[in-house]
Amino acid sequence: MTLTQKLADERRARLAAERLLDLKQAELFAANRKLGLHAEALSNEIVETRAEVETVRDENQRVKTDLRAANEKTEIAERRLWLSIETIQDGFAFFDAQDRMIGANHAYLKVFDGLGEVQPGVSYARILEVIVEEGILISETSGPKSGSNRCSNDGANRPRRRSPCGFGMGNISNLSISGDMAGIS
Repeated sequence: MTLTQKLADERRARLAAERLLDLKQAELFAANRKLGLHAEALSNEIVETRAEVETVRDENQRVKTDLRAANEKTEIAERRLWLSIETIQDGFAFFDAQDRMIGANHAYLKVFDGLGEVQPGVSYARILEVIVEEGILISETSGPKSGSNRCSNDGANRPRRRSPCGFGMGNISNLSISGDMAGIS
């Protein structure tokens, strides 16, 4: 190989290396531009996400404030309702759809004075049994069970209407609204 040949080969190799360098630089520039666009898109997405998070936080705070206000109003309404129920001179109790006592005023519970069993959670049937067992019921029919049956045996159909049962202190009347029941004595 001659010197000229060596120089030509070296020149060709250098040109090939320069072309390869230009190609790699172009690829690197394109990749860098692509990464820049991706970073800008991510940056925009982060800004949007932060705005959404701030909106959700504001909405969450508003909901919490509204819920707190609604709870306060509910507590006030419940307290007023209980105070109103307590002012009723007649006994008053109300029961859920499963005939369990939800609550009663003092006049209602006074009928069962000293019987700790009659309290919220007790079944209506058990209250009637206690009434018969303790002799509180004044039944027009004979037999201890007949008064209890007359007050409660209406089947499972709702809304129910029960016959009034006579107490020594007055009558017990029942009314039903969509399965729940209230009793007045």
